[in-house]
Parts: sequence; C-alpha cells; structure tokens
Amino acid sequence: MSGSLDDLRAAINALDRRLLEVLIERAAAARAIGRLKSREARAVFDPGREREVLERLLAENRGRFPPEALTAVVREIVSASRALESPMTVGYLGRGGGFAAWAARRRFGSACALLPFDRPGELFRKLAAGHLDYAIVLREVGDEDPALDAFDPFLDHGISLFGEYLLHGGYALLAAGTGEAPTSLFAHPSALARCHHALAALGPVARVAVADSETAAQRAAAEGAYALAPAPLAGIHGLDVLRETMENVAAPVRRFLILARTPAPRSGRDRTALVVVLADRPGSLQEILLAFATRKVNVAWVEIRESRGRPWEHTFFLEVDGHRDDPPVQEALQEAGEAASHLQVLGSYPLES
Repeated sequence: MSGSLDDLRAAINALDRRLLEVLIERAAAARAIGRLKSREARAVFDPGREREVLERLLAENRGRFPPEALTAVVREIVSASRALESPMTVGYLGRGGGFAAWAARRRFGSACALLPFDRPGELFRKLAAGHLDYAIVLREVGDEDPALDAFDPFLDHGISLFGEYLLHGGYALLAAGTGEAPTSLFAHPSALARCHHALAALGPVARVAVADSETAAQRAAAEGAYALAPAPLAGIHGLDVLRETMENVAAPVRRFLILARTPAPRSGRDRTALVVVLADRPGSLQEILLAFATRKVNVAWVEIRESRGRPWEHTFFLEVDGHRDDPPVQEALQEAGEAASHLQVLGSYPLES
C-alpha cells in the first residue's frame, strides 16, 4: 500500500468502517448461536470450538499478523460477543494482579466480570450454587496464587473439569522510570525463589518480600524501586518493563484448570481427568493402569495426593488421553472402577493448542 499520508489515513478509515460492520455481523451471528444453545440447554462457552477457530485463523494468517496479538484480538471479540447475549462471571483462585487474574482475563476476555477467591472451598461453593459461570484455578502448587492442592472439592460439590489454559510468561522485572538505579526490589517470596538466578545479576539490591505482586508493583511505583510481577501490572502502575521474564526457566508456562457445573462437549482432541482411591490389596494400582494400557489409552499424568477429609487415605489423580465418551476410554474407566475402592471422573476437556 502506498500514497500520501492523507490517502493512507483515508484507507485506514475505510478499513476501520469495514471492520466495524464485520464485527457487528459476527456479533449478530453469535447471538443467534447463543439463542439456539439456550433452547438446547447447551453451554455458551465451548473451549473446543474456540480452539478450532483460533487454529484455523492462525493457519490462514501464516505469520502476517503477530500470532499472540491475533489470539488476544479473537478472544476479545468472542468475549464481547458472548457478553451481548449473556454477561459472564468468572471466579479465580488468587489475588488481583497475580497470574490467576491475568490468566482469567486472557482466557475469557475483558467483557466478563472477574471475582477473586482465597480458598478453593468457597470458590467451589459459589460455582456450584450458580453465582459464577466458570472458575479458573492454578494447577501447580508452589506459586504466588493458591493452587488446587487437593481434589476433595470436586468430590464434595459435583463440579466438572471443563478446560485448561496455558499462560505463557512469568515474573517480569519492573521499575519506576526515575533515571536512577533502584536500590531495593519488592516481590512475593515465590517470585524471589523462581527468579534467583537472574536476581544475582542485579548486584547489591535489597530484596523485600511482600504479600503479592500487586503490592510489589505499588511499592515499586511509590518508592522508585524494582518489582518482580506479571508484566501487565507495569501499565497499570506506570512502571517500565526492563526484562520480560526473570524466571529460572527460559520460557515459563503456568497451567490453569477451568471449572464448570456442566461437562465440556467432545472436541476431537481431549483429555480426561479422574481421581482414584486404591483398593487395599496388592497390585490394585497396576490393575488400574493396565485397564488403560490394554486399550491403548495413554496415561498422560499420574499424581498422588493425601485426602484432607480421610487421614492416611491417598488419592491418585490421573489424566488420560481421550474423552470419557470415547469407547476405549469408557471401557477402561469401567474396568478401572471395578479394581478401585473409589473412582470419579472429574471431567473431559479440550486440550489447548
């Protein structure tokens, strides 16, 4: 595209008008789909369908528009279209300014209302009672935001695992643009632990532990200091991003689970999560794993957790490839259930790209 500045601006104005008309047409189509889903009692939010849309657009894009920006734009359009039909409320486990809040906003878009929770039990109760449409929780233990460190809430409230979200990016180095090198740094203790290699290069800087990343950014802005915090907090508090990630791993990724009251529809590329309490006899774990192995169902993850409500009883958390409605998975679950003291499927959900 070439021409004078006025010609190029006129072209952009025309493109913006076309873009607006297309957005309005898309929103109308989304509302029509929403009405059909409502009549059929189907969930408005379909992560498998959204994954399909994103993958198709990213393939057609072929890198001409920044892929991360394209993903963000599409999710905002989808979020705004959903809100026109039915505003969505999403709860997250953590504090404002942390990674859980960042993940919720990235995944569900700015058109939804976000509510923070400190305790898993309260979050599950609100979701089960219908006060929330969805919830998002950190999968891994040991970060700033509370994680889902026990599976009792699933068993107690009948909540379904509905999806996952992979948040790329970690603690960034933020600073107030005062022109002088800061002499102190504010961060949550988990940030200090995750970033200790890079922090060594800062030299003699006083490290001050604070309650959360929001507080770290606030203190850095007020006192002309460094902060370790998610990069989006820089724009909120008028800080500069000096380094995108300070974490000990080169490309940090945090995995979040999306929770709902209803199961997710099959997408064609799914994973099923379940909890198992072993029968008190030799070889019971082997029997359960063989139920999947003999049907060529991949066991992607095995984890053991202690049950909070039943001392000395341990719960195994398994994730297997496939949807619970796929015949091989169905058969494996049936056989594994017969070999276990207790087996409960937490949900089948579409894998993220």
